[in-house]
Amino acid sequence: MSETGRNGANPRHALQAIGQSIFSLLLLLLAPLASSKELVLLTPPAPDEATRAFVSTFIQSPELAQAGLTIKDMRSDVFGSQTEAANALQSGKVALGLLPASAIPGFPGDESLTYTSLLSQPSLAKDALEQFFLQDSVIGDLMAQEVGRKGLVVLSFWNQPPTSLVARRPLVAASDLKGLKIRASDPQSSAVFASLGANPVTMPLAEVYPALANGAVDASENRIERTLATQQLSALKGGTLVAGFRQPQGFFVSGESSWVALKERERAALREAAKQASSRARSVVVSIEAALPEDARNSGLRFARFDAIGGGNVEANATAQWLRTAGASGPQAVTLLKKVKQARPPAPVPRSAAPMGDPARPQIVFASVRNDEGGADLSNRFGIARDNSTKLTCGEIQFASNNARPFGRPYAGPVALASTSARVNAEPCVDLVAEASSQRGGKVVVFIHGYNNTFDTAMRRAIGVGEDLKIDAPIVLWSWPSQGTESGYVYDAMSVEFSRPYFRDFVSALLRNPKVKEITVMAHSMGSRIALQMLEQSAQAQKKLASIVFLAPDVPQTLFSQAIGLYGRGASLATMYANEHDRPLALSEVVNREAPAGLAGNTLFVSDGIETVDLSRLDFEWFGTNHSAGFEIPKAAADVSLVVNRHIKAASRSLTGVTLGKLTYWTIQP
Repeated sequence: MSETGRNGANPRHALQAIGQSIFSLLLLLLAPLASSKELVLLTPPAPDEATRAFVSTFIQSPELAQAGLTIKDMRSDVFGSQTEAANALQSGKVALGLLPASAIPGFPGDESLTYTSLLSQPSLAKDALEQFFLQDSVIGDLMAQEVGRKGLVVLSFWNQPPTSLVARRPLVAASDLKGLKIRASDPQSSAVFASLGANPVTMPLAEVYPALANGAVDASENRIERTLATQQLSALKGGTLVAGFRQPQGFFVSGESSWVALKERERAALREAAKQASSRARSVVVSIEAALPEDARNSGLRFARFDAIGGGNVEANATAQWLRTAGASGPQAVTLLKKVKQARPPAPVPRSAAPMGDPARPQIVFASVRNDEGGADLSNRFGIARDNSTKLTCGEIQFASNNARPFGRPYAGPVALASTSARVNAEPCVDLVAEASSQRGGKVVVFIHGYNNTFDTAMRRAIGVGEDLKIDAPIVLWSWPSQGTESGYVYDAMSVEFSRPYFRDFVSALLRNPKVKEITVMAHSMGSRIALQMLEQSAQAQKKLASIVFLAPDVPQTLFSQAIGLYGRGASLATMYANEHDRPLALSEVVNREAPAGLAGNTLFVSDGIETVDLSRLDFEWFGTNHSAGFEIPKAAADVSLVVNRHIKAASRSLTGVTLGKLTYWTIQP
């Protein structure tokens, strides 16, 4: 008997493959000892064209080299199953990986993965562009936070070429699928085919085209590779290629523990490289999809699309199949998906693209409760770790104003620490603030950033806001350890809680410092949760804030109402800016199962003790977050400036009052 076994396998080669897998795994586990800058990237064992483009673009990104990072590409099947690969990422055994949606722990039955499962369902996106559109909407935001809840940090979506149905016979309508024996790629596809009257079967990919050629199956769900299209389809001449059945998707992720352990400079490089890789992969997916009609013609096949032959039935059946196992949150998810697909708001009020002119030069002091990584590079000095050894660290930011910066854009120039060293702990930090405040009549503005901010993005936003709003007082940027990713919503909510003891000590010292005579607070998004703590402390200390301004507050309405009712006396003027089209707040409503205070529309929050300004008519960019109008749109920013600098009440500003019951809220007209 030869070396080839009974089933055609070579035992020696099989042993060699096993040995190589064990050796690769040992190298993987020992890699951190050899080089702390080498990161392992798990990739699929049989990558498609778009995935190969993603990986090569990512690995070759110049940002990674500049950050001192090298990437080791490793097949995910070294761990065996996709489940084990996901576990390796969650546990921190490997730093990075491409995970299909089906590999996310709990998929598809776990109700905490509702939106991830929904957008992975066949036939819900008619083509790649619609899939990208949905991923870039609040649907994608919700998917990212679902994956984030699994201990994974989403760096980008991982898009793959679409699957099509290739059939031996002409297909004109969805009814033509009845009775056909169709090879399906997974249970979700099988359920959709069965709902259309077909008989789905499972079959290894290598057996598909021979089975089609000899009539063992009538059709198959396949991904068409351009380089193999003619070879794959030539035996099906006279049949049909029906495109747009499914848009496969996955995620480019890091384990949370791996992500936190990186330096901020490394995280910034990885985020930028992931953006480049995702963009490249998407362009390849679009080109593959665009070539399908030509591929069909060249192989003698009729070309059709599922959305055309189905007349809406395919999508309706796919939705119904998904709802059967989706759980209680399924109907709400489908309603939101339909709303996103159908809504097309009118052209928004444009943001200013013109240079801002001669800017006021604000004085910016940072107060950070992020872990201090040290070094001269202020942009990448502070991280995201939550550690008991963290100390409140403060310093003044040195920067040069740039009058070419468009209004509303964050500052993009060089930054540095103004002194040779930073100050540590509450009292020294407040002394620094008080020194600056005493030169401006005792005034100070505390600015608290929101969800999905790095220290660098928050710092640059604070500089831009100070210049655009012409704030004539030192600005204290309170920076807490936000993860700086869209998938980090739950992480960020916990980081708010982590920062509270530091903030309590800082506010106590600030309120009792005799040099500080007038305090104004500006809080954005999730930072409003921290700002409410300052309102409470001010009320208890009987030292009123001059103004407190909540911009798109991400606080559940019951908690926000309670705080305003109990502690509203802590500010002479309280103002809130809301927006019906705010994407992060739409995400918040789903995650927290309650509308946040800053979400306008049917849930607009109006109450005694606070003045509500609705910005919905100003800020409704379809591909924007609509979350920062108070900083970015000149009309809105001008109104915020009047509150922050002059503490003018709404009735005395150029606003339109709207009566709601016995109360009044305000709007800004375009």
